[in-house]
Amino acid sequence: MASTGAPSSDAPSSSHGASPTPWPRRYPVTVLLVGILLGAGLATGSAWHAVPRIVIHDAGFRPSDALALELWRLLSAAWFTTDPWSLVQALALTGLGVGLVERRLGSAWAAGAFLGLHALSFLSLTLLYALPATRGLVRDARDIGASAGYFGTLALALAMTPRWRWLVPAFAIVTVVSWLDTAAAHHVLGRDVNAGAEHLFTLVYGGLAGLLVARRSVRRGGRRDARGPAGGAP
Repeated sequence: MASTGAPSSDAPSSSHGASPTPWPRRYPVTVLLVGILLGAGLATGSAWHAVPRIVIHDAGFRPSDALALELWRLLSAAWFTTDPWSLVQALALTGLGVGLVERRLGSAWAAGAFLGLHALSFLSLTLLYALPATRGLVRDARDIGASAGYFGTLALALAMTPRWRWLVPAFAIVTVVSWLDTAAAHHVLGRDVNAGAEHLFTLVYGGLAGLLVARRSVRRGGRRDARGPAGGAP
């Protein structure tokens, strides 16, 4: 039979445009990081009980490790969690914080922010430990966890949004009070003290990065408006 030229009902129609991209392809870095955290939690057993101390010893980071140039620990410490609650928190907040950054700034920003803010906060912890005046505020104890990365990316995303950026200094104030209170106590684990310092640093760094990105976006928008719709003078 000769064709009538009408489109077949079985053929995909292009009149409605391309189909939406599946979310795993829109957020590849977020999916990858959440997958690594989940896989590490299952492999070490932190998905159902406290992680063995050998994991913290072998993969964790402490200030003296950086002074000994064991810088590979900056990355290894980011992928492990200590217990089921910390794993659930890591999965949820990594998905939220990294996902928001990836949605607004792209995959390269999401990966760089998570890893960069994590490493920068740990190195700042080392600086506190290395300076005699501030050494008593932290401990030379190994710690693991992705919290510096996901708190930093969450602060970055919040700081980019005018109506939510007030949450960043609010969280920072609460973190300072909690950290100093923990540092003054003697019955807490050393890594709990260090975590408070790491969280404060990453909130500050992430918040400042978000403000800078937002300000740059505003300036670019102002320059486009000044050029007018045709690219010339209004």
